[in-house]
Amino acid sequence: MKHLILLIGLLFITSCNGQTDLEQIKIDEKISFDTSKLEKDSDPTYGLKGYSTADLSHFKIANIPLNTYKLPDGYEVDYSDLYVFVDNYENNKFLGYMINSVKEDEQKKLIEFLTKKYGKPQFSSKKEVSKSMIWVDNTEKKWILLSQNTIGLTRKHIPFKELQLIVVKQGTRVENSKDEKVFTIIDSYKLSHFQK
Repeated sequence: MKHLILLIGLLFITSCNGQTDLEQIKIDEKISFDTSKLEKDSDPTYGLKGYSTADLSHFKIANIPLNTYKLPDGYEVDYSDLYVFVDNYENNKFLGYMINSVKEDEQKKLIEFLTKKYGKPQFSSKKEVSKSMIWVDNTEKKWILLSQNTIGLTRKHIPFKELQLIVVKQGTRVENSKDEKVFTIIDSYKLSHFQK
């Protein structure tokens, strides 16, 4: 019976085209998708353990398919990527994810989805070249952190938008620390995005 429930859950999370819906994975649930083609990694922003990939074709958020994308005329670092956060590699409990997107139509869809699902952000800041938003989902115990900026330039000196979306378990600390003296992800995010 337990295996049947897991199989049904896996089929529900994975759509017919094989994309894993990151929105359907519950916080603290053992991830059930294949991680063998993903790289064990720590995200460069907060040092959270997880898996990374630039091949986003296997993932989606709700009805938004994610795309493998490298910015035309961009530099080597100008591509979309994904980090899936876990508590550790033995338990593989899902703590959230981070998407870095340089594809503008995908960014627009993600912002529209978040605004429709969560409403007005609890915190928001709009500056000349960037905007930042925070939603707190107390039902699913997660923080949703979004920043978008236009400070990037292609090789032809054309500005482009970069978006970073972080969805993470409430209470998660930088580098998966259990030390209460270490900043939580949301505290660190607020310090870097909402200070004048």
